[in-house]
Amino acid sequence: MDENQRDSSTPPCPSPDLGREKARTSPPGSRWFLRGILLLVSVLACCVCVEVYFRVRESKVEVNPYSLCFYTHNGQRISTAEGPLKLAISPFTLYKNLPNQKTETFTINSLGFRGPEVDPVPGPKPRAMMVGGSAVFGLGAHSDAETLVACLQRRDDGTEWINAGVCGFLAGQELAYTVTELIDLQPSLVVAYDGWNDFFEAWFHKYALGHQKTREELRSNLFVLTQTETELLANYQSQTQIISGTARFWGALFHKSRAYSKIRESLFRPGTGARPIPDRTAEETPPSSDYLQDLVDVYTGIILKFRDFCRARNVDFLLVFQPDLGQKQFHTDEEKQILFHMETFLRESYSEYGNDFHVLYGEFVKRSRAILEQQGIFVLNISDISAFLENQDTIFEDIVHTNPTGNEVLSGILFERLQEMRARAGTSSNE
Repeated sequence: MDENQRDSSTPPCPSPDLGREKARTSPPGSRWFLRGILLLVSVLACCVCVEVYFRVRESKVEVNPYSLCFYTHNGQRISTAEGPLKLAISPFTLYKNLPNQKTETFTINSLGFRGPEVDPVPGPKPRAMMVGGSAVFGLGAHSDAETLVACLQRRDDGTEWINAGVCGFLAGQELAYTVTELIDLQPSLVVAYDGWNDFFEAWFHKYALGHQKTREELRSNLFVLTQTETELLANYQSQTQIISGTARFWGALFHKSRAYSKIRESLFRPGTGARPIPDRTAEETPPSSDYLQDLVDVYTGIILKFRDFCRARNVDFLLVFQPDLGQKQFHTDEEKQILFHMETFLRESYSEYGNDFHVLYGEFVKRSRAILEQQGIFVLNISDISAFLENQDTIFEDIVHTNPTGNEVLSGILFERLQEMRARAGTSSNE
């Protein structure tokens, strides 16, 4: 066989250079696909690392023992918030404390009251109840023994005191709570410790929800009501509209991500370059406002109904106006920092009323007290008492919640007022 025949029958051997050339000329689509897969895997790995980092860091951060979480009346969670203090939906007050809670900071008994168990049938001691918001419940107290009611119980050991405070309650909710539940426990005295929530929630409502409250809306706690309505509306839309259902799915998915939450917080964090705020005193004249008078009229109308109901059930009634830090004459360094941060927050979040809030609240209390005392209601404005005004200690946890030291101070003021009421032998405290 000649050379030409061998060449034609035997396929030539590919050279090494030719193989490498074929590898270099592989389809470009497959190369980009592989790169895309590698990039996606790298991004996912980074996301997992960031998520783990934030979760580990959050596990080391101390959780606010009084942050809230909402539940149904039978204990099913309905809130995206994860706070340890559980509030349950209630038919007459919108919400109240979920019974049978126990944490390192507080105890809520089987009737929904903070503190030890309460026998529905009164014992030999007269029974007294204090209703109000978070200041009565004891936000800022490190244990049940440090609340305002607990401090008062130690001073007034001849009376059985019940802490019926619920965070965020307004006067109308306190009245409804008393009429529908508390009165069944046969108290001889009801103390309403309030005013601040009613003023703050109504005055700044237009900034939070887009409109100023109508006279009818002043009677209700629209912050919580609006949150509940928003969840109900979103639930309905997710069941009836595909787009809403899909958006809610992705929203729920992102809500689980700590990394996403941190990014969102950083993007929407308000500016911190606030200028110093000058000192303000409660003696300054606030701007006139018909809305303020509407608020006073609605609030005093609720308190008058409260007194009338108690009188009809032969129960004594005392109204105590809750003080805030801005009405104290002397401020420690710690309290000055609290004031600065709160007034900066109000100014940045609620425009023109950041500096004037304490003045406006003082005017609200002044007008309300004049009306109520004229109607024969016992009123205690703690901001008028020298033991509060001239106190040299740090007695506030924040702008409106007193710390354990403050609770001791306020319980002494309250006890003295109760002694004055009881000195009127043979007469009702509301006559």
